[in-house]
Amino acid sequence: FHMAEQLPMIVTFLYRMCDGQHPLVRMIAMWTLSQYANWIAKQEAVYQDPFVRIVCESLSDDNELVRRAAISALAIFEEVAGFDCIQYLSVLVPVLADAFVAYRGRNLTICYDAISTLGEAVGEELAEDEFVERLMPPLMARFERIPDDAPELVTSLETLGTLALCLKRQLAPFAPLLVA
Repeated sequence: FHMAEQLPMIVTFLYRMCDGQHPLVRMIAMWTLSQYANWIAKQEAVYQDPFVRIVCESLSDDNELVRRAAISALAIFEEVAGFDCIQYLSVLVPVLADAFVAYRGRNLTICYDAISTLGEAVGEELAEDEFVERLMPPLMARFERIPDDAPELVTSLETLGTLALCLKRQLAPFAPLLVA
């Protein structure tokens, strides 16, 4: 009995459980999918597309723990999928921007990580106007509100530093806010 042979069936089952009625089941299913992100990232779109769709839907789940499992799963997937995330940028950037505005506490910290990881994964592909216009305004608005002594400032600067490497000249309109 080889686990790899069963993964298509297991992953498909977990996708169904992410749409379940009970938040605890959705959270555990999402967390379990994150453990198989490496396998999913190596598969064809038949497994990747539903993963991205379900994770993106779960980022706005009513339950905070489901949202946390989803943002963590996304960050893991971005890391292992790497440059292959380019095909999902038009879906990922808007949901990450929305999550960034809505999240607080630990979920926000993981969201910063997911944004940084996406930038590291796709590099300059993130510098498209539509992505910059969707992602940077909420990041900069939040950056401006962070007190100088808040721990979040370090996380924010790390994310903005990663994005600066990706966006290059596209970051210019936002530079005055960063050095003020």
